[in-house]
Amino acid sequence: MSSNTPGGKGDLKQMALPLQFALFEIDEPDDAKRTTHFVGLYDVAPKWVFFASDVARSNGRKRSAGAVDAAEPDPAKPRFLRQVKREFVFNDKSYSLKILPARIERRVKEGATEVVEEIDMFPGEKEQVVEEVIRRLAAEKARLSTGDKDSIVFKFTLYEVMQELRRVKHTLSLPELKEALLVLRRSTIVIAEKGGKNALLDSSVFPQLWMRNQDVNAGGSPDENGRADVETAVQFNWMVENTIRSVEQQRISYEWLMRIANPFSRWLFKRVAFTLLQRHHQDRSSIEITAREIMRDSGMTEWARWSNMLRWISDIVDVLQKVGALAEVEREVIKVGKRHDDIIFRLRPSDLFLHQIAEAHRVSAWNRREIARAADAEQAPGSFVRVDSRELADTRRRRKAELVSISED
Repeated sequence: MSSNTPGGKGDLKQMALPLQFALFEIDEPDDAKRTTHFVGLYDVAPKWVFFASDVARSNGRKRSAGAVDAAEPDPAKPRFLRQVKREFVFNDKSYSLKILPARIERRVKEGATEVVEEIDMFPGEKEQVVEEVIRRLAAEKARLSTGDKDSIVFKFTLYEVMQELRRVKHTLSLPELKEALLVLRRSTIVIAEKGGKNALLDSSVFPQLWMRNQDVNAGGSPDENGRADVETAVQFNWMVENTIRSVEQQRISYEWLMRIANPFSRWLFKRVAFTLLQRHHQDRSSIEITAREIMRDSGMTEWARWSNMLRWISDIVDVLQKVGALAEVEREVIKVGKRHDDIIFRLRPSDLFLHQIAEAHRVSAWNRREIARAADAEQAPGSFVRVDSRELADTRRRRKAELVSISED
């Protein structure tokens, strides 16, 4: 993994640090970690595969829906899988999405012997949580660095990720964590506007992954001694990188996100947060969303018994009220004859949720003013604004004072 290195007078700007990295930081005690970042389209795209039925459908076979992680091996289905295709709506625009599985090696027992088999895995719930944890750790002070072509790199150890997973009650073993990282590196997500010629994203969650000095992109088996304190690094994909460079990230509650056990409820929380963030000068007293919209935009597969699925989607919505994000949920059942065809959910955000959204707006506005103040007149949009360490420290100090004033309002 390479990094920018100074080579003379012309490299003084290269020696400076990106101001965007300081603006991406979340200044909270290590034992708190209440807040994380939201990345618009990328975070609400249905890029995870949670059910075995989704995998079966991608292989042209019918299978009953159920809460079975698609990543779990099943001798009844082929190991090598076709891509999953979905369509969803975001911010009133229609998008198509494809998820290509990762091919990995897994040790399995055949009788008394252990063999290595190749299997295909889609990114599922385990990978969803691991990405959330890594993104939150990356928001700590001075954790980001630049790599080749000004890519954004985050260095960490497997041990600290495991510790944070344990803290938020999503514990994984070391082999499970390594496997999740490989899936996040090797599976591919393709997002495009419906009818558009070019993809907006054609990448894995982490386009590059390093463990120690061994490049796992080449298919090696890193850290064979089983240690968890191995230095690891990932590169963020283009959508996340562009958000950091453009200072477009928005803050949402990491505490609520990690308390939510249902992966679809996590998706819905982000969808509701985005809607509230968009309504800066509009009515935020309630949000309407239908069960069919939740099914379509979260990537669910329709169940054989629609009435059962409506009840299940209703339970997904109720989770947000249980964690405190919603104060009230009203339901209006839409019938076709005697059949329950849909449910209109009217979601009323809690006062605490609305306060968090207001804080997020004020922090984002401060960040935008700061980057505009520091940028040169000829600064290319989306490029790094580099400052020296003294100015970076001053930015951190002033923003901390701003956040204190926000919390006291």
